[in-house]
This record gives sequence, C-alpha cells and structure tokens, in this order.
Amino acid sequence: MDRNDLKSALAAFDAYESNYPNDYLGPFYHAYPLMMLGRPEEAIRFLEEAQRKNPNSSFPTYHLAALNLVLRRFDAAQKAIASLREMGYGDRADYFTGALLFMQGQYDKAVAIFRTLRTASDPYCRSRGYQMEGNVLAELGRREEAIRLINQSLPADVVGGRDHDRADKLMALAYLYLAKGGRAACRASCLQALQLDGSLARSRDAGSLLAQAGYRADARGVFESRDPGNYPPISEEVRHRLRGEILLAEGQKQKALEEFERADRLTPPAENREFLARALVACGRLEEAWTIYKKAVEEQGQIWYWAEIHPPGFWGDMIYQYGSLSMRLGKPEAAEAEAAYRKLREGADPAVPKL
Repeated sequence: MDRNDLKSALAAFDAYESNYPNDYLGPFYHAYPLMMLGRPEEAIRFLEEAQRKNPNSSFPTYHLAALNLVLRRFDAAQKAIASLREMGYGDRADYFTGALLFMQGQYDKAVAIFRTLRTASDPYCRSRGYQMEGNVLAELGRREEAIRLINQSLPADVVGGRDHDRADKLMALAYLYLAKGGRAACRASCLQALQLDGSLARSRDAGSLLAQAGYRADARGVFESRDPGNYPPISEEVRHRLRGEILLAEGQKQKALEEFERADRLTPPAENREFLARALVACGRLEEAWTIYKKAVEEQGQIWYWAEIHPPGFWGDMIYQYGSLSMRLGKPEAAEAEAAYRKLREGADPAVPKL
C-alpha cells in the first residue's frame, strides 16, 4: 500500500482473508485501499464486518468514524465516536467530534473541542489538536492565528521526538506562508520538513510548494536528490507531479498540463486534483478546472475525515476557486458559492481574498 498499488493490495488482503477467515484484520485491511479507490461504502461494509469479528478492537471503530465523515453520514459517525468514548478513547472521540462539528458548520464549537486536546493524555491527539485547531482557523481565513498556533506546538514535538508530526506541521506552515505571500518562509519550512522526512509523498508536496513559491532550483534539487526510483505507481506519480510544477513555474503551461495529466492517471481516485485544475486554468480550459473545484467543494468529507494530512484552509480555498470560476463562467452556482465563501470567511484576515 505504501506504493499506492491499491488493486494489488486488495488482492493480497483477499488472500489473507481466505487463509484466516476468522481474523478481523482481513476485512479491516480492505478498508483503506477501497476508500482510496473511491469506494467508501464498500470500505464501511468491510469495517463493520471487522467490528463484528472483533468488537473489542478500537481500530475498526476509529475508521468507521472517519469514513462515515467522508460520506457525511453524521449519525453513523456520531455512533462510532460514542463507541470510541465508551471504549476509553475519549481523546480520539474528541478529535472526530471536532471534525464533525466543523463539517456541520459549528466552527466555534469545533475550535473549542480541538483546544481541549492540548491537555490530552494521548500524545498523538495532544500534538495534532493544535494542528486541527489551526486547520479550522485557516478554513475561516484566520491564517495569522493558525500560523501562531501551529508554531506554538512545535517545541513539544521536538522534545517528544515526533519528527513526522513536526514535518506535517512544517508543511502546513509552508502552505499558509505561501498563501499570504511569504515565499521565503514557505521555502524555509519546506526544507526543514524534508530534513525530517524524505519520503516520496513529502518530496512531492514540498517540491510542489517550492516550485509554486518560485524556487525552481530548490524544486529541481528535491527531484534530483530524491530520485523517485522505481516504486510504481507512486514513484511515477511523484516524478510527473514535480516535473509539472517546475514546468508550470517556468511558464511552460501546456507541457506542465501534460505532466499533470500523466500524474492524474496514477493518483488514487479519492485524492484531490487541485494540481490539475491549476494547470487547466493556466491553459484556458476553465470548464474542466471548474468541474474539479466543484467536486472538491462537494466532497468536503474527503478532506475533513483526516484534515491534518491536507493543507490548512484547503476546503475554503477550494470554495474560493470554485466561486471565482463560477463567476467568470457565468454559472448559476456562482451566487451560492459566493454566499458560502463569505459566510465561511466573514471574520478572515484582511489580506485573504474575497469574492
């Protein structure tokens, strides 16, 4: 699965389940590749089977909370959250409750519950609570507050040796810095993150932001020093993504689009295509880009079921792009998108763009 070879992973888990029909891990392991293939309903059925086989394990319940958020099945998500709390995982329950409240538009309550995680007994939730609170603030357009909060949490991650969490937060900061025009700060955060985690996925994300910030030499350096190698399909996806970002930064729009189209064919269906939409806009293919942004806005749960792995404020930024293109194209959805964006970011920082 680390290579994103999802169909092969499913075949392996089918074989595992055939050999160990009573083990809950067989159906449990099916869930992630099914979700990434854009089949969350099937993933939920496998998780429910895993839960029946081992009702004492928190793993199926944890993922049921997440995947029901993907589908905006709030009652089912709430049921899974309650089960987690009954099993003694109150911090994890609060984590998902905060995400659920955000998706229901209860932003102040979401901030409040994520804030309680600062004193969580679970180190993971204690660390990620800051980031999730920052994600809500960024969605609301309060980027300066989000930056201060995420920076505030970094020293504890250093002490706790939580390098992966720190790398995630540095990438979150890089995105926010770039959003407010802080190119140098974006670069510094990306390079720090890469020192902590040189994985293919991290290289893709950091290299992409470096190129978008105008640091093409750094982006090329990421590509060359971390040769994606031969770990298909993720290695090929990373190779095309980085090439595309560098070409787009150089103004070679059509060539960039061709690289992104190759990356699109290799990217798991559940992941967003914002990179492709940017290139389509650059090439004047606005209708196709509009469709991608529309899908991102409608599939809020694909972002907020695990918001910490997405850039902070990403859903709100997708609404902005969707609304902007809707207005340019004279779409009937323009008024609704404009209203949704204004409501979400009515208390945004002055520099955050308006519709």
